[in-house]
Amino acid sequence: MDSLAHSSLSVQEIATDEFPDFENDIRFRATQMHLPPESHTDLARECILPTSIEYGGSSRENPSNDLEFQHAVDENTGFGLIKVPEKVGSVGLLHQSTEWPSLVSRYFHMIEDTPLFPSLENETTTLVQHYFRDTCATWSSFDSEKNPFRTAIEGLWQKSPLIYYAIQSNAAVHLSNQLSSMQATAFTMREKAHVAFLQELQNASNSQSTGDQLLLATLLLGVSACWHDSGDLGLSYLQIARSLVRARVMRQSSINHHPLNRNVRFFVEALIYWEMVIAFVSGEGFRSSLAWTPDPSTFPWAGPETVTVIPHPWTGVAPRVMLLFAEVGHLVQNYAKSDDQAREDLNLVASVIKLEEDLLSASIPTEDQIADVYDDLTSKNDFVVFAEATRCAALLQVYRVFPDVLRRRLGAGTLNIKSYLGIIEPNNGSNMIGSWLVGLAMHVLNLLASIPTYSGVRCVQLLPLATAAFELRTAPGTSYSDVDIARFRDFVMKRLQLLAGRLPLKPISRTMQVLQEVWRRNDRGDEAFWLNVMIEKSWKVFLG
Repeated sequence: MDSLAHSSLSVQEIATDEFPDFENDIRFRATQMHLPPESHTDLARECILPTSIEYGGSSRENPSNDLEFQHAVDENTGFGLIKVPEKVGSVGLLHQSTEWPSLVSRYFHMIEDTPLFPSLENETTTLVQHYFRDTCATWSSFDSEKNPFRTAIEGLWQKSPLIYYAIQSNAAVHLSNQLSSMQATAFTMREKAHVAFLQELQNASNSQSTGDQLLLATLLLGVSACWHDSGDLGLSYLQIARSLVRARVMRQSSINHHPLNRNVRFFVEALIYWEMVIAFVSGEGFRSSLAWTPDPSTFPWAGPETVTVIPHPWTGVAPRVMLLFAEVGHLVQNYAKSDDQAREDLNLVASVIKLEEDLLSASIPTEDQIADVYDDLTSKNDFVVFAEATRCAALLQVYRVFPDVLRRRLGAGTLNIKSYLGIIEPNNGSNMIGSWLVGLAMHVLNLLASIPTYSGVRCVQLLPLATAAFELRTAPGTSYSDVDIARFRDFVMKRLQLLAGRLPLKPISRTMQVLQEVWRRNDRGDEAFWLNVMIEKSWKVFLG
Protein backbone atom coordinates (compact mmCIF):
# COMPACT_ATOMS: atom_id res chain seq x y z
CA MET A 1 0.00 0.00 0.00
CA ASP A 2 2.87 2.28 -0.84
CA SER A 3 1.23 5.44 -2.14
CA LEU A 4 -1.70 5.14 0.21
CA ALA A 5 0.37 4.36 3.25
CA HIS A 6 2.64 7.33 2.65
CA SER A 7 -0.04 9.85 1.88
CA SER A 8 0.57 13.25 3.41
CA LEU A 9 -2.92 13.06 4.85
CA SER A 10 -3.21 10.26 7.36
CA VAL A 11 -6.52 8.82 8.43
CA GLN A 12 -6.12 10.32 11.87
CA GLU A 13 -5.67 13.80 10.40
CA ILE A 14 -8.97 13.70 8.54
CA ALA A 15 -11.50 15.72 10.47
CA THR A 16 -15.06 14.52 10.78
CA ASP A 17 -16.19 17.62 8.94
CA GLU A 18 -13.75 17.09 6.04
CA PHE A 19 -16.57 17.63 3.55
CA PRO A 20 -18.71 20.36 5.20
CA ASP A 21 -20.17 21.65 1.94
CA PHE A 22 -20.85 18.26 0.40
CA GLU A 23 -24.48 17.92 1.52
CA ASN A 24 -25.51 21.42 0.43
CA ASP A 25 -23.57 21.11 -2.80
CA ILE A 26 -25.25 17.81 -3.64
CA ARG A 27 -28.73 19.23 -2.98
CA PHE A 28 -27.93 22.06 -5.38
CA ARG A 29 -26.53 19.75 -8.05
CA ALA A 30 -29.42 17.29 -7.85
CA THR A 31 -31.96 20.10 -8.17
CA GLN A 32 -30.10 21.81 -10.99
CA MET A 33 -29.52 18.57 -12.89
CA HIS A 34 -33.07 17.23 -12.44
CA LEU A 35 -31.94 13.98 -10.87
CA PRO A 36 -34.33 11.78 -8.91
CA PRO A 37 -34.73 12.56 -5.21
CA GLU A 38 -32.57 10.62 -2.79
CA SER A 39 -35.32 8.11 -2.05
CA HIS A 40 -35.07 6.94 -5.66
CA THR A 41 -31.35 6.25 -5.50
CA ASP A 42 -31.12 3.99 -2.50
CA LEU A 43 -28.28 1.52 -3.05
CA ALA A 44 -30.47 -1.24 -1.66
CA ARG A 45 -32.82 -0.66 -4.60
CA GLU A 46 -30.18 -0.77 -7.31
CA CYS A 47 -29.31 -3.88 -9.28
CA ILE A 48 -25.70 -4.80 -9.93
CA LEU A 49 -26.32 -8.34 -11.11
CA PRO A 50 -29.41 -10.59 -11.43
CA THR A 51 -31.60 -11.19 -8.41
CA SER A 52 -31.52 -14.93 -8.97
CA ILE A 53 -29.48 -17.36 -11.01
CA GLU A 54 -30.49 -20.79 -12.19
CA TYR A 55 -28.16 -23.59 -11.11
CA GLY A 56 -29.12 -26.94 -12.56
CA GLY A 57 -32.79 -26.06 -12.64
CA SER A 58 -33.03 -24.66 -9.12
CA SER A 59 -33.24 -20.95 -8.42
CA ARG A 60 -31.03 -19.50 -5.71
CA GLU A 61 -32.41 -16.25 -4.39
CA ASN A 62 -29.85 -13.84 -3.06
CA PRO A 63 -29.33 -13.92 0.72
CA SER A 64 -30.71 -11.14 2.89
CA ASN A 65 -27.35 -9.41 3.19
CA ASP A 66 -26.84 -9.33 -0.59
CA LEU A 67 -27.72 -5.64 -1.04
CA GLU A 68 -31.31 -6.64 -0.19
CA PHE A 69 -32.72 -6.31 -3.68
CA GLN A 70 -36.40 -6.26 -2.75
CA HIS A 71 -37.73 -4.38 -5.76
CA ALA A 72 -39.67 -5.74 -8.72
CA VAL A 73 -38.20 -8.48 -10.90
CA ASP A 74 -38.69 -8.87 -14.64
CA GLU A 75 -40.43 -12.21 -15.09
CA ASN A 76 -38.76 -12.80 -18.46
CA THR A 77 -35.15 -12.02 -17.55
CA GLY A 78 -34.90 -12.46 -13.80
CA PHE A 79 -33.20 -9.08 -13.60
CA GLY A 80 -34.27 -6.45 -11.14
CA LEU A 81 -36.13 -3.48 -12.59
CA ILE A 82 -33.72 -0.61 -12.09
CA LYS A 83 -34.57 3.01 -11.47
CA VAL A 84 -32.30 5.27 -13.50
CA PRO A 85 -32.27 9.03 -14.07
CA GLU A 86 -34.17 10.27 -17.10
CA LYS A 87 -31.98 13.35 -17.39
CA VAL A 88 -28.65 14.60 -16.24
CA GLY A 89 -28.67 18.25 -17.16
CA SER A 90 -29.65 18.54 -20.82
CA VAL A 91 -28.24 15.14 -21.68
CA GLY A 92 -30.65 12.23 -22.06
CA LEU A 93 -29.22 9.15 -20.37
CA LEU A 94 -31.56 6.23 -20.00
CA HIS A 95 -35.30 6.31 -20.41
CA GLN A 96 -37.34 4.37 -17.89
CA SER A 97 -39.07 2.75 -20.85
CA THR A 98 -37.15 0.54 -23.26
CA GLU A 99 -36.81 3.34 -25.85
CA TRP A 100 -33.29 4.46 -26.66
CA PRO A 101 -31.86 7.18 -28.90
CA SER A 102 -30.88 6.28 -32.44
CA LEU A 103 -27.93 3.99 -33.11
CA VAL A 104 -25.73 6.87 -34.27
CA SER A 105 -26.68 8.99 -31.26
CA ARG A 106 -25.93 6.15 -28.87
CA TYR A 107 -22.57 5.55 -30.49
CA PHE A 108 -21.58 9.08 -29.55
CA HIS A 109 -23.49 8.85 -26.21
CA MET A 110 -25.58 11.95 -26.86
CA ILE A 111 -28.83 13.10 -28.41
CA GLU A 112 -29.00 15.29 -31.48
CA ASP A 113 -29.48 18.64 -29.76
CA THR A 114 -26.78 18.08 -27.12
CA PRO A 115 -23.42 19.80 -27.63
CA LEU A 116 -20.42 17.50 -27.42
CA PHE A 117 -18.70 19.79 -24.93
CA PRO A 118 -21.19 21.62 -22.70
CA SER A 119 -20.28 24.90 -21.08
CA LEU A 120 -17.73 24.62 -18.30
CA GLU A 121 -19.36 27.41 -16.29
CA ASN A 122 -20.33 24.85 -13.67
CA GLU A 123 -17.49 22.36 -13.66
CA THR A 124 -18.97 19.88 -11.20
CA THR A 125 -22.20 19.64 -13.16
CA THR A 126 -20.25 19.13 -16.37
CA LEU A 127 -18.11 16.36 -14.87
CA VAL A 128 -21.05 14.44 -13.43
CA GLN A 129 -22.85 14.82 -16.75
CA HIS A 130 -19.84 13.55 -18.62
CA TYR A 131 -19.43 10.54 -16.34
CA PHE A 132 -23.00 9.36 -16.92
CA ARG A 133 -23.08 10.33 -20.58
CA ASP A 134 -19.72 8.98 -21.69
CA THR A 135 -17.19 7.79 -19.12
CA CYS A 136 -19.21 4.97 -17.58
CA ALA A 137 -19.92 3.64 -21.08
CA THR A 138 -16.18 3.40 -21.79
CA TRP A 139 -15.74 1.67 -18.43
CA SER A 140 -17.82 -1.37 -19.41
CA SER A 141 -18.09 -3.77 -22.34
CA PHE A 142 -21.81 -3.02 -22.48
CA ASP A 143 -23.91 0.00 -21.59
CA SER A 144 -27.55 -0.22 -20.62
CA GLU A 145 -29.55 -0.45 -17.44
CA LYS A 146 -27.46 -3.59 -16.81
CA ASN A 147 -24.19 -1.66 -16.59
CA PRO A 148 -23.35 -1.56 -12.86
CA PHE A 149 -20.95 1.34 -13.37
CA ARG A 150 -24.02 3.33 -14.38
CA THR A 151 -26.82 2.01 -12.19
CA ALA A 152 -24.93 1.37 -8.95
CA ILE A 153 -23.06 4.67 -9.18
CA GLU A 154 -26.31 6.52 -9.89
CA GLY A 155 -27.56 5.24 -6.55
CA LEU A 156 -24.49 6.42 -4.65
CA TRP A 157 -22.99 9.61 -6.02
CA GLN A 158 -25.35 12.00 -4.22
CA LYS A 159 -24.75 10.33 -0.86
CA SER A 160 -21.06 9.49 -0.87
CA PRO A 161 -18.20 12.03 -1.04
CA LEU A 162 -15.97 9.14 -2.09
CA ILE A 163 -18.04 8.21 -5.15
CA TYR A 164 -18.85 11.87 -5.83
CA TYR A 165 -15.18 12.82 -6.23
CA ALA A 166 -14.09 9.54 -7.85
CA ILE A 167 -16.48 9.83 -10.79
CA GLN A 168 -15.53 13.48 -11.29
CA SER A 169 -11.85 12.53 -11.34
CA ASN A 170 -12.47 9.84 -13.94
CA ALA A 171 -14.66 12.13 -16.02
CA ALA A 172 -12.08 14.92 -15.93
CA VAL A 173 -9.18 12.73 -17.01
CA HIS A 174 -11.35 11.28 -19.77
CA LEU A 175 -12.20 14.80 -20.96
CA SER A 176 -8.51 15.72 -20.89
CA ASN A 177 -8.11 13.80 -24.17
CA GLN A 178 -9.69 16.87 -25.80
CA LEU A 179 -9.30 19.51 -23.09
CA SER A 180 -5.79 19.49 -21.61
CA SER A 181 -6.90 21.98 -18.96
CA MET A 182 -8.92 19.17 -17.39
CA GLN A 183 -5.75 17.40 -16.23
CA ALA A 184 -5.41 19.73 -13.24
CA THR A 185 -9.07 19.22 -12.36
CA ALA A 186 -8.64 15.46 -12.61
CA PHE A 187 -5.71 15.59 -10.20
CA THR A 188 -7.61 17.78 -7.73
CA MET A 189 -10.66 15.52 -7.76
CA ARG A 190 -8.49 12.43 -7.39
CA GLU A 191 -6.81 13.93 -4.33
CA LYS A 192 -10.22 14.64 -2.80
CA ALA A 193 -11.36 11.11 -3.62
CA HIS A 194 -8.18 9.75 -2.03
CA VAL A 195 -8.89 11.61 1.22
CA ALA A 196 -12.45 10.32 1.24
CA PHE A 197 -11.17 6.82 0.46
CA LEU A 198 -8.88 6.83 3.51
CA GLN A 199 -11.77 7.98 5.68
CA GLU A 200 -14.06 5.28 4.32
CA LEU A 201 -11.35 2.65 4.75
CA GLN A 202 -10.91 3.67 8.39
CA ASN A 203 -14.67 3.49 8.93
CA ALA A 204 -14.75 0.00 7.43
CA SER A 205 -11.85 -1.08 9.63
CA ASN A 206 -13.59 0.20 12.75
CA SER A 207 -16.89 -1.47 11.92
CA GLN A 208 -15.34 -4.72 10.61
CA SER A 209 -17.63 -4.59 7.58
CA THR A 210 -17.17 -3.58 3.97
CA GLY A 211 -19.91 -2.12 1.82
CA ASP A 212 -20.14 -2.22 -1.94
CA GLN A 213 -19.49 1.53 -1.98
CA LEU A 214 -15.88 1.09 -0.82
CA LEU A 215 -15.23 -1.77 -3.23
CA LEU A 216 -16.70 0.16 -6.16
CA ALA A 217 -14.53 3.15 -5.30
CA THR A 218 -11.45 0.92 -5.14
CA LEU A 219 -12.16 -0.14 -8.73
CA LEU A 220 -12.90 3.42 -9.85
CA LEU A 221 -9.67 4.78 -8.40
CA GLY A 222 -7.36 1.80 -8.90
CA VAL A 223 -8.13 0.79 -12.46
CA SER A 224 -8.15 4.44 -13.58
CA ALA A 225 -4.69 5.12 -12.11
CA CYS A 226 -3.15 4.48 -15.54
CA TRP A 227 -5.39 7.18 -17.00
CA HIS A 228 -3.34 9.72 -15.04
CA ASP A 229 0.04 7.96 -15.37
CA SER A 230 0.48 5.19 -17.95
CA GLY A 231 2.96 3.40 -15.69
CA ASP A 232 0.69 3.37 -12.63
CA LEU A 233 -0.89 -0.08 -12.30
CA GLY A 234 -2.97 0.93 -9.28
CA LEU A 235 -1.17 -1.63 -7.11
CA SER A 236 -1.85 0.18 -3.84
CA TYR A 237 -5.58 0.04 -4.49
CA LEU A 238 -5.31 -3.51 -5.84
CA GLN A 239 -3.76 -4.72 -2.60
CA ILE A 240 -6.66 -3.21 -0.67
CA ALA A 241 -9.19 -4.63 -3.13
CA ARG A 242 -7.73 -8.10 -2.67
CA SER A 243 -8.08 -7.84 1.09
CA LEU A 244 -11.63 -6.50 0.92
CA VAL A 245 -12.84 -9.10 -1.58
CA ARG A 246 -11.03 -11.91 0.23
CA ALA A 247 -12.87 -10.96 3.40
CA ARG A 248 -16.20 -11.03 1.56
CA VAL A 249 -15.44 -14.43 0.05
CA MET A 250 -14.32 -15.90 3.37
CA ARG A 251 -17.35 -14.49 5.16
CA GLN A 252 -19.77 -16.03 2.70
CA SER A 253 -17.90 -19.34 2.69
CA SER A 254 -18.22 -19.53 6.46
CA ILE A 255 -21.98 -18.98 6.25
CA ASN A 256 -22.94 -21.48 3.56
CA HIS A 257 -21.56 -23.65 0.81
CA HIS A 258 -23.64 -22.18 -2.01
CA PRO A 259 -22.00 -20.63 -5.07
CA LEU A 260 -20.82 -17.08 -4.52
CA ASN A 261 -23.64 -14.57 -4.57
CA ARG A 262 -23.80 -12.22 -7.52
CA ASN A 263 -22.23 -9.18 -5.87
CA VAL A 264 -19.22 -11.10 -4.58
CA ARG A 265 -18.78 -12.69 -8.00
CA PHE A 266 -18.92 -9.25 -9.61
CA PHE A 267 -16.00 -8.03 -7.52
CA VAL A 268 -14.02 -11.28 -7.83
CA GLU A 269 -14.28 -11.14 -11.63
CA ALA A 270 -13.29 -7.48 -11.61
CA LEU A 271 -10.13 -8.46 -9.72
CA ILE A 272 -9.45 -11.30 -12.17
CA TYR A 273 -9.49 -8.80 -15.03
CA TRP A 274 -7.28 -6.37 -13.11
CA GLU A 275 -4.80 -9.15 -12.31
CA MET A 276 -4.75 -10.24 -15.97
CA VAL A 277 -3.97 -6.86 -17.52
CA ILE A 278 -1.05 -6.18 -15.16
CA ALA A 279 0.23 -9.76 -14.83
CA PHE A 280 3.11 -9.38 -17.29
CA VAL A 281 4.52 -6.22 -15.70
CA SER A 282 3.42 -6.05 -12.06
CA GLY A 283 6.51 -7.62 -10.50
CA GLU A 284 4.30 -9.66 -8.18
CA GLY A 285 3.95 -13.40 -7.80
CA PHE A 286 0.69 -14.86 -9.02
CA ARG A 287 0.30 -17.25 -6.11
CA SER A 288 0.49 -14.41 -3.62
CA SER A 289 -2.04 -12.31 -5.49
CA LEU A 290 -4.87 -14.74 -6.19
CA ALA A 291 -4.03 -17.65 -3.92
CA TRP A 292 -7.26 -16.94 -2.06
CA THR A 293 -9.46 -17.30 -5.17
CA PRO A 294 -12.43 -19.56 -4.36
CA ASP A 295 -12.64 -23.06 -5.77
CA PRO A 296 -13.78 -22.88 -9.42
CA SER A 297 -16.87 -24.90 -8.54
CA THR A 298 -18.22 -21.80 -6.81
CA PHE A 299 -18.16 -19.81 -10.04
CA PRO A 300 -20.82 -19.79 -12.74
CA TRP A 301 -18.40 -20.96 -15.46
CA ALA A 302 -18.19 -24.36 -13.73
CA GLY A 303 -21.95 -24.88 -13.67
CA PRO A 304 -24.04 -27.09 -15.95
CA GLU A 305 -24.56 -26.08 -19.56
CA THR A 306 -28.11 -24.98 -18.77
CA VAL A 307 -26.82 -22.11 -16.62
CA THR A 308 -27.30 -18.70 -18.23
CA VAL A 309 -24.00 -16.83 -18.33
CA ILE A 310 -24.36 -13.20 -17.34
CA PRO A 311 -21.71 -11.02 -19.00
CA HIS A 312 -19.41 -9.11 -16.69
CA PRO A 313 -18.41 -5.56 -17.70
CA TRP A 314 -14.74 -6.54 -17.86
CA THR A 315 -14.38 -10.33 -18.09
CA GLY A 316 -17.33 -10.72 -20.44
CA VAL A 317 -18.35 -14.38 -20.56
CA ALA A 318 -14.93 -15.99 -20.01
CA PRO A 319 -13.58 -15.19 -16.54
CA ARG A 320 -11.78 -18.54 -16.36
CA VAL A 321 -9.89 -17.81 -19.58
CA MET A 322 -8.81 -14.48 -18.12
CA LEU A 323 -7.74 -16.11 -14.87
CA LEU A 324 -5.57 -18.49 -16.90
CA PHE A 325 -4.18 -15.57 -18.92
CA ALA A 326 -3.21 -13.88 -15.65
CA GLU A 327 -1.28 -16.98 -14.63
CA VAL A 328 0.41 -17.08 -18.04
CA GLY A 329 1.46 -13.48 -17.51
CA HIS A 330 3.05 -14.17 -14.16
CA LEU A 331 4.86 -17.27 -15.43
CA VAL A 332 6.20 -15.40 -18.45
CA GLN A 333 7.32 -12.49 -16.30
CA ASN A 334 9.10 -14.78 -13.83
CA TYR A 335 10.72 -16.69 -16.69
CA ALA A 336 11.98 -13.50 -18.32
CA LYS A 337 13.68 -12.46 -15.08
CA SER A 338 15.10 -15.87 -14.10
CA ASP A 339 18.49 -17.40 -14.84
CA ASP A 340 19.14 -20.40 -17.08
CA GLN A 341 19.04 -22.92 -14.24
CA ALA A 342 15.66 -21.70 -13.03
CA ARG A 343 14.31 -21.85 -16.57
CA GLU A 344 15.03 -25.59 -16.68
CA ASP A 345 13.01 -26.26 -13.53
CA LEU A 346 10.78 -29.26 -14.23
CA ASN A 347 8.03 -27.80 -12.06
CA LEU A 348 7.96 -24.73 -14.29
CA VAL A 349 7.70 -26.87 -17.42
CA ALA A 350 4.88 -28.90 -15.88
CA SER A 351 3.04 -25.71 -14.92
CA VAL A 352 3.28 -24.36 -18.46
CA ILE A 353 2.01 -27.60 -20.00
CA LYS A 354 -0.90 -27.65 -17.54
CA LEU A 355 -1.74 -24.04 -18.41
CA GLU A 356 -1.75 -24.80 -22.12
CA GLU A 357 -4.06 -27.77 -21.59
CA ASP A 358 -6.39 -25.72 -19.40
CA LEU A 359 -6.59 -22.97 -22.01
CA LEU A 360 -7.34 -25.42 -24.82
CA SER A 361 -10.08 -27.11 -22.80
CA ALA A 362 -11.62 -23.96 -21.28
CA SER A 363 -15.31 -23.73 -22.08
CA ILE A 364 -16.64 -20.64 -23.83
CA PRO A 365 -20.45 -20.31 -23.84
CA THR A 366 -22.50 -20.20 -27.00
CA GLU A 367 -24.72 -17.24 -27.80
CA ASP A 368 -27.87 -19.00 -26.61
CA GLN A 369 -26.26 -19.54 -23.19
CA ILE A 370 -25.59 -15.82 -22.68
CA ALA A 371 -28.04 -13.46 -20.96
CA ASP A 372 -29.11 -10.35 -22.83
CA VAL A 373 -27.50 -7.11 -21.63
CA TYR A 374 -29.89 -4.95 -23.71
CA ASP A 375 -27.14 -3.03 -25.48
CA ASP A 376 -27.87 -2.61 -29.19
CA LEU A 377 -24.20 -1.93 -29.89
CA THR A 378 -22.76 -5.03 -28.19
CA SER A 379 -23.98 -8.41 -29.40
CA LYS A 380 -23.69 -11.78 -27.72
CA ASN A 381 -21.42 -12.84 -30.55
CA ASP A 382 -19.03 -10.00 -29.64
CA PHE A 383 -18.55 -11.57 -26.21
CA VAL A 384 -17.96 -15.03 -27.70
CA VAL A 385 -15.44 -13.77 -30.27
CA PHE A 386 -13.62 -11.67 -27.69
CA ALA A 387 -13.36 -14.66 -25.35
CA GLU A 388 -11.85 -16.78 -28.13
CA ALA A 389 -9.42 -14.00 -29.08
CA THR A 390 -8.33 -13.76 -25.44
CA ARG A 391 -7.82 -17.52 -25.18
CA CYS A 392 -5.71 -17.55 -28.38
CA ALA A 393 -3.69 -14.54 -27.22
CA ALA A 394 -2.87 -16.39 -24.00
CA LEU A 395 -1.81 -19.47 -25.99
CA LEU A 396 0.32 -17.25 -28.20
CA GLN A 397 2.30 -16.06 -25.18
CA VAL A 398 2.74 -19.65 -23.97
CA TYR A 399 4.05 -20.78 -27.36
CA ARG A 400 6.22 -17.68 -27.84
CA VAL A 401 8.10 -18.06 -24.57
CA PHE A 402 7.95 -21.87 -24.36
CA PRO A 403 8.26 -23.08 -27.98
CA ASP A 404 8.88 -26.66 -26.84
CA VAL A 405 5.26 -26.73 -25.68
CA LEU A 406 4.14 -25.94 -29.23
CA ARG A 407 6.51 -28.56 -30.66
CA ARG A 408 5.07 -31.07 -28.21
CA ARG A 409 1.54 -30.16 -29.26
CA LEU A 410 2.27 -30.36 -32.97
CA GLY A 411 4.13 -33.66 -32.63
CA ALA A 412 1.76 -35.43 -30.25
CA GLY A 413 -1.11 -35.70 -32.70
CA THR A 414 -3.58 -35.43 -29.82
CA LEU A 415 -5.19 -32.30 -31.18
CA ASN A 416 -5.56 -30.90 -34.67
CA ILE A 417 -4.44 -27.45 -33.59
CA LYS A 418 -4.77 -26.07 -37.13
CA SER A 419 -8.44 -27.01 -37.24
CA TYR A 420 -9.04 -25.97 -33.64
CA LEU A 421 -7.56 -22.50 -33.99
CA GLY A 422 -8.66 -21.96 -37.57
CA ILE A 423 -5.34 -20.54 -38.74
CA ILE A 424 -3.42 -21.14 -41.96
CA GLU A 425 -1.05 -24.07 -41.71
CA PRO A 426 2.48 -22.81 -42.28
CA ASN A 427 4.95 -24.54 -44.53
CA ASN A 428 7.54 -26.95 -43.23
CA GLY A 429 10.39 -24.54 -43.75
CA SER A 430 13.28 -23.93 -41.44
CA ASN A 431 11.22 -21.60 -39.26
CA MET A 432 8.01 -23.56 -38.77
CA ILE A 433 7.60 -22.39 -35.17
CA GLY A 434 8.03 -18.77 -36.24
CA SER A 435 5.36 -19.23 -38.89
CA TRP A 436 2.98 -20.72 -36.36
CA LEU A 437 3.45 -17.80 -34.01
CA VAL A 438 2.83 -15.21 -36.71
CA GLY A 439 -0.16 -17.18 -37.97
CA LEU A 440 -1.66 -17.40 -34.51
CA ALA A 441 -1.09 -13.67 -33.98
CA MET A 442 -2.90 -12.93 -37.23
CA HIS A 443 -5.73 -15.22 -36.17
CA VAL A 444 -6.17 -13.21 -32.95
CA LEU A 445 -6.20 -9.97 -34.92
CA ASN A 446 -8.70 -11.34 -37.44
CA LEU A 447 -11.00 -12.25 -34.56
CA LEU A 448 -10.73 -8.76 -33.09
CA ALA A 449 -11.25 -7.20 -36.53
CA SER A 450 -14.54 -9.09 -36.82
CA ILE A 451 -15.90 -7.27 -33.75
CA PRO A 452 -17.56 -3.99 -34.85
CA THR A 453 -15.63 -0.88 -33.91
CA TYR A 454 -18.71 0.51 -32.15
CA SER A 455 -19.07 -2.53 -29.88
CA GLY A 456 -18.61 -1.92 -26.17
CA VAL A 457 -16.11 -4.79 -26.13
CA ARG A 458 -13.57 -2.30 -27.52
CA CYS A 459 -12.87 -1.09 -23.98
CA VAL A 460 -11.34 -4.43 -22.89
CA GLN A 461 -9.50 -5.58 -26.03
CA LEU A 462 -6.13 -3.87 -25.50
CA LEU A 463 -4.33 -6.91 -24.02
CA PRO A 464 -5.10 -9.44 -26.80
CA LEU A 465 -4.66 -6.73 -29.43
CA ALA A 466 -1.22 -5.70 -28.19
CA THR A 467 0.16 -9.15 -27.38
CA ALA A 468 -0.79 -10.37 -30.87
CA ALA A 469 0.59 -7.25 -32.54
CA PHE A 470 3.98 -7.73 -30.88
CA GLU A 471 4.43 -10.92 -32.95
CA LEU A 472 3.97 -9.24 -36.34
CA ARG A 473 7.43 -9.74 -37.77
CA THR A 474 9.03 -11.23 -40.86
CA ALA A 475 11.82 -13.77 -40.71
CA PRO A 476 13.55 -16.09 -43.17
CA GLY A 477 11.75 -19.38 -43.61
CA THR A 478 8.32 -18.14 -42.50
CA SER A 479 5.14 -18.26 -44.55
CA TYR A 480 4.21 -14.59 -44.44
CA SER A 481 5.42 -11.75 -46.65
CA ASP A 482 6.34 -8.20 -45.76
CA VAL A 483 3.05 -7.13 -47.33
CA ASP A 484 1.09 -9.43 -44.99
CA ILE A 485 2.90 -8.05 -41.95
CA ALA A 486 2.44 -4.44 -43.08
CA ARG A 487 -1.28 -4.96 -43.63
CA PHE A 488 -1.83 -6.33 -40.13
CA ARG A 489 0.37 -3.67 -38.55
CA ASP A 490 -1.70 -1.03 -40.28
CA PHE A 491 -4.88 -2.56 -38.85
CA VAL A 492 -3.40 -2.55 -35.34
CA MET A 493 -2.34 1.10 -35.48
CA LYS A 494 -5.71 2.18 -36.85
CA ARG A 495 -7.51 0.23 -34.13
CA LEU A 496 -5.31 1.79 -31.44
CA GLN A 497 -5.94 5.26 -32.87
CA LEU A 498 -9.65 4.55 -32.76
CA LEU A 499 -9.40 3.44 -29.13
CA ALA A 500 -7.35 6.54 -28.31
CA GLY A 501 -10.24 8.67 -29.53
CA ARG A 502 -12.71 7.01 -27.17
CA LEU A 503 -10.66 5.82 -24.19
CA PRO A 504 -8.17 7.66 -21.96
CA LEU A 505 -5.10 8.36 -24.03
CA LYS A 506 -2.04 7.62 -21.88
CA PRO A 507 -2.14 3.78 -21.67
CA ILE A 508 -2.78 3.54 -25.41
CA SER A 509 0.00 5.99 -26.26
CA ARG A 510 2.46 3.95 -24.19
CA THR A 511 1.27 0.73 -25.87
CA MET A 512 1.89 2.29 -29.29
CA GLN A 513 5.35 3.36 -28.15
CA VAL A 514 6.22 -0.19 -27.08
CA LEU A 515 4.85 -1.61 -30.33
CA GLN A 516 6.91 0.72 -32.49
CA GLU A 517 10.09 -0.11 -30.56
CA VAL A 518 9.50 -3.88 -30.81
CA TRP A 519 8.72 -3.65 -34.52
CA ARG A 520 11.79 -1.46 -35.14
CA ARG A 521 14.08 -4.01 -33.49
CA ASN A 522 12.52 -6.96 -35.27
CA ASP A 523 12.76 -5.18 -38.62
CA ARG A 524 16.50 -4.74 -38.21
CA GLY A 525 16.90 -8.47 -37.54
CA ASP A 526 16.83 -8.62 -33.73
CA GLU A 527 14.75 -11.24 -31.96
CA ALA A 528 12.92 -8.77 -29.73
CA PHE A 529 10.38 -10.02 -27.21
CA TRP A 530 8.09 -7.24 -26.05
CA LEU A 531 8.42 -7.95 -22.34
CA ASN A 532 12.22 -7.89 -22.50
CA VAL A 533 12.02 -4.51 -24.24
CA MET A 534 9.76 -3.15 -21.49
CA ILE A 535 12.06 -4.47 -18.77
CA GLU A 536 15.07 -2.90 -20.50
CA LYS A 537 13.28 0.45 -20.84
CA SER A 538 11.73 0.27 -17.34
CA TRP A 539 8.34 0.72 -18.97
CA LYS A 540 5.07 -0.40 -17.48
CA VAL A 541 1.68 -0.24 -19.08
CA PHE A 542 -1.83 -1.16 -17.99
CA LEU A 543 -2.99 -3.30 -20.93
CA GLY A 544 -6.70 -2.88 -20.30
